[in-house]
Amino acid sequence: MNELKDVKGIGPKSLSLLGKIGINTIEDLVTHYPFRYDYLIRDNLAEVL
Repeated sequence: MNELKDVKGIGPKSLSLLGKIGINTIEDLVTHYPFRYDYLIRDNLAEVL
C-alpha cells in the first residue's frame, strides 16, 4: 500500500487534485507542507515572553 489510490477515502477526484500539486504517493502526502508554512521563523520563546 504505497499508492494514494489504495487509501480509503481518496477517490478519483481527490487523486486528480492532489496530482496537480505534486502529491502522487503516500510519502508525498505525509511530507507536504502548504506554501504559507515555508516562511516560518523560529523565535526564542524566552525572548518572546
